[in-house]
Amino acid sequence: MRFDAVGIERFGCLSGLSAGSGEDGGKGIPLPSIVVVLGPNESGKSTFFSLLTTLLYGFSPATRERHPYTPWDGGTAEGWAKLSLDDGREVKVHRRLLAAPRGTMTTAGRDEEIRNRPLPEASHVARAVFRQVYAVSLPDLAVLQSESWNLVQDRLVGALAAKDLRPAHAVVEELDAEAKRLWKEDRRGNPLARRLLAERRDLNEKLREAVARDKDVRDKTAEREKAKTRLRESNADLHAARERQMVLTDRLQRLRPVARGLARIRQLRAEAAEGVDSETGGLQSLPPDPRGRLAELRGQVEDAGARLAELGREAEAAQATIRRYETEHQAVAEQEGDMRDIIARQPVVAQLEADVAEAQEAAREAEGRCLEHGARLFSVALDDVPEGALEALSGPGVRGRVEAYQRLRDERLAAAEHERRETPAAQRIAPPGRLRWAVAGLAGIVGGLALFAASVLGVAGTAVWVVVVLSAVAAGMVAAGVAGLVRWRKLARQGRESAAKANAADRARARRAQAAQDAEGEARSKVADAFAGLPVLPDLLERPGPELLAVVERMAELAGDRDKSLEVAQQKQRQLDEQLAERDRLAAVAGVTRSDSAEGPALSAVVDAAVQARAEASYAKKDLQRIASETSKAESQRGEAKEALDALEERLRALGDGDADRGADAAVARTKALADADRLEEDLRRDHPRLDEVEAEIEKAETGAGRHPEEMWDGLEDELAGERQREEELGEEAKELRETVGRLDSDIEHLHRSESASDVQGRMDALSSQIDQAKHQRDRAFVLARVVERADADFRDERQPTLLRLAGEHLGRMTGGRYDQIAAGEAGDNSFHLRGPSTPEPRPVESALSQGAKEQAYLALRLAIVDHLDEDAERLPLILDETLVNWDAERRAWSFELLEQVSQSRQVFFFTVHAAMAAELEDRGAQIIALERSSA
Repeated sequence: MRFDAVGIERFGCLSGLSAGSGEDGGKGIPLPSIVVVLGPNESGKSTFFSLLTTLLYGFSPATRERHPYTPWDGGTAEGWAKLSLDDGREVKVHRRLLAAPRGTMTTAGRDEEIRNRPLPEASHVARAVFRQVYAVSLPDLAVLQSESWNLVQDRLVGALAAKDLRPAHAVVEELDAEAKRLWKEDRRGNPLARRLLAERRDLNEKLREAVARDKDVRDKTAEREKAKTRLRESNADLHAARERQMVLTDRLQRLRPVARGLARIRQLRAEAAEGVDSETGGLQSLPPDPRGRLAELRGQVEDAGARLAELGREAEAAQATIRRYETEHQAVAEQEGDMRDIIARQPVVAQLEADVAEAQEAAREAEGRCLEHGARLFSVALDDVPEGALEALSGPGVRGRVEAYQRLRDERLAAAEHERRETPAAQRIAPPGRLRWAVAGLAGIVGGLALFAASVLGVAGTAVWVVVVLSAVAAGMVAAGVAGLVRWRKLARQGRESAAKANAADRARARRAQAAQDAEGEARSKVADAFAGLPVLPDLLERPGPELLAVVERMAELAGDRDKSLEVAQQKQRQLDEQLAERDRLAAVAGVTRSDSAEGPALSAVVDAAVQARAEASYAKKDLQRIASETSKAESQRGEAKEALDALEERLRALGDGDADRGADAAVARTKALADADRLEEDLRRDHPRLDEVEAEIEKAETGAGRHPEEMWDGLEDELAGERQREEELGEEAKELRETVGRLDSDIEHLHRSESASDVQGRMDALSSQIDQAKHQRDRAFVLARVVERADADFRDERQPTLLRLAGEHLGRMTGGRYDQIAAGEAGDNSFHLRGPSTPEPRPVESALSQGAKEQAYLALRLAIVDHLDEDAERLPLILDETLVNWDAERRAWSFELLEQVSQSRQVFFFTVHAAMAAELEDRGAQIIALERSSA
C-alpha cells in the first residue's frame, strides 16, 4: 500500500495542505516510496502522522468534542488520500468528523460508505499495533535507557508489540509468589494454611462443651413444641372464626347491595329485548334519534344529486377552454423559450456580422506574416513546404536532439581541455631490489644461529646473564629478519598493482575521448534526420544551435496564429448562419413573415397570446382534476347516504309492523329501558371498579348457600352473631398456651447464649474448606505458572528464529557489517546478544554498548516484526520520527540505504526537524513535504 496523494482540508493546526497526484487523480506526480515531512517543532508533524492513521483506521475518539485534532478554527476535521494497493488497484478515501464520523472509499469509480470503519486492506493490523510497531519515534528507541533488555524482549518478540499485554515472566513470578503465600512445605514464614490449622485445633475443645448444652436444649424444645402445636391448632380455629366473620360482614355490607342492583338490571334488559331481533344488532345498533337520522339521510341524498349536476356544467366549460388552446396556440407556446430568446438576440446577430468581417481580416494578416518569416527558414516558398511539417519541427523531440548535440559537444571539448591541462602522469611504484631481501634473510639466519649458541651455552653451565643477553640479541635479529621479508613482499605487490593501474588509466582516457567524438557525431546525425526531406537552409543545419531552434519555433508560432485566426473566422460565420436559420424557422411556426421576425414586435405579440392561452388551459386542467375529485366524492357520499337510509328504514319497518315512522317510536321506548339498565350498571361499576369479579363472588356465594338467593341474603345477621361468640371462647384458650411457650423460650434462650455444637462444627467445616481451598489455589497457581512458562518458551522458540534472522540482516546493513546477528541468550539468560565478524564473542545488549548501537538493534527488531505482521497481506507504510539523530554520519548513510531497500516493498514516511537530513534523503529520490511553525 502506498499513499500517492494526501490532502488536508482542516485537521488540527493544518489546513489547505496537499501533496502528490491530487484528489482527482489527473494532475501532479504521485508521492514516491520515501516521503520526508520536514518542519520545526510545533509545525504539525504529529498532526500529519495522526491524519495518516485516521485515513487508514478512522477517527479515534469519534466525537468532535473529544478528538485532540479538532481544527483550531472550529471547523470540521477533514482529509483525503489516494492509495495504490499491492495488487495494482487504486483506492480513494475521504473522511470527515461531523456530529458523527463519515468515510467514503472509492474503488474503480464506485463509492462505498465505510463510516468510521478501518479500510479493509488495513484490517489485518489493529490500530494499536499500527501505532506501536509501524510508527517508530526517538522515545521508542530511548526505551533502552529506562527498561531492561528483558522487558524489551517481552514487548517486541514475546507479545509482538501489544503493550496492553503483560510479560510472561512477570505473570510467572506473581503466580509463584501467590502459591508461597497460600502454602509452604517448610516451617519458614507464616502462610495462610498454617494459621487456619491452628485455629481448627482451638475449635475442637469448644465442640465438646457445646454437645452437653445441646442435650438440655433438645429436652426443653420438645416440651415447647407440644405447647406450640396446641397453640397453633387453637389459633387456626380462632383464625377460621375470624375469617368467617369477615366473610359474613363482607357479604352483608358489600355484596348484598350489588346483588340486588344486578337483579334490577336483568329485569330492565329483559323488558328492552322484548320483540327485538338480536341478529340485526339489537337496539344498540340503532341511532339515538331514529326520526332525526331518517330526515338527515334523506336530505344528504338530495344534496348530493344537486351537486353532481353543477359539477357536470363546470366540466364542459373547462374542456372547451382546453380545446381552444390545443388547436390555436399550443405550437407557439411549446417554443416560447426559443422565440423569446431569438427576439432578445437581435443585437447579438448584428454584432456577429461585424465579428465575422474582423476575423477574416485578421486571418489575412497572419498569412502575410507566415510568408515573410518562411523565407528565413526554408529555401523554397512556404506553400511548397509539405503540410504538417511545422508541427513536427516544433515538437519536443527536435529541441531535445539539438540540445543533446550542444551538450555533447561542450562536454567533449571541456573533457579534452581538462585532461590536457590537469591530469598528471600515473604514479608508478618501483619494485624493491634484491639487496633488501638478502639483508633480511641474512639477519634471520644469524639470529637463528645465535639462539642455538645460547641454548648450547646454557646447557654447558655458562653464566645466566650471558645466556640471557645472547638470547635477547638473537631474538631481535630473528624478528628483524622476518619483518624485512614481510615488507619486501608488500612493496613488490604494490609495485605490480601501480603499474597495472597506470596502464588502465591510459586506456580509459583513450576510450572516453573516442566515445565523446562518436556520441557528438551521432547527435548531429539525429538532428539532420529530424529535418530530413524538408527544404531547410543548409547554413542552419551546419552547426545546429539556439539560432535554429529560435527560427523553427517562431515559424511554428506564426503558423499557429494563422490557423487560429482562420478557425475563429470560420466559427463566427457558423454561429451567424445558425442564428439566422433558427430565426427563420421560428417565424414560420408563428406565421410571421421573415422581415417582421427580424424586427421582433410582431413575433412577440403572437408569443404573448399563446402564453395567455396556455395559462388559461392550465387552470382549466386543474379545474377538471378538482371537478373529477369532487364528482367522485359526491357520488360516494350519495351512495353511502342511500345505503344507510335503506338499511335504517328496513330495521325500523321491522319494529313498526311495516311502517318505518312507527318503528322509530317503538325503538325510542325500548331504548329508554336499555338506557336505564346501562345507567344503573354504570353506577355500580363506578362504585365497584371490579364489578365482574364482585358478580362472580355473588354467584359463588349463592351457589354454595344451598338455599334460595333471597333467603340467603336475608339471614346474614344471625350467622354473624354466632361466629362472634365462638371467637371469645377460642381467645381464652390461646392466652394460656402462649404463657407456657414464653416460659420455655426463656429457658432455651439462656442455654443458647453459649455457642452450640452445630455452630462450632460449622466453623470447623468452614476452616477445613478454607484449608482445602488454600491447597487447591496453591496447586492451581503453581500449575498456571508452569503452563505460562512453557507456553512462553514455545512461543519464543517458534517466533524468535525467523524474527532474529531478519533483524540481524537489517542490523548488518545499518552497522556496515560490524554486527550482523541478533541472538537470544541461553537458558536463564533473558537478554539479547549481538554478533559480528569483529566480535567473535557475543556481546549482551545490556552491556556497555553505545546508545546508537542499542537504538540500531531496537530498530532492526522493529523492521523484522513489521515484515512478519503483514506477511501475505497488504504492506502498510512505515513511519520514522527522528529515529536517526543519535547516529554518526556513516551509519546514518548505511541506514538510508536500508530504507531505500525497505521502500521497494513498503512506503516510508520520515519525520524530522533537520533540513540537512531531509536533503540527504531527497538526493536519494525522496520528496519533501515542508511544514511551517503554526502562529496560533
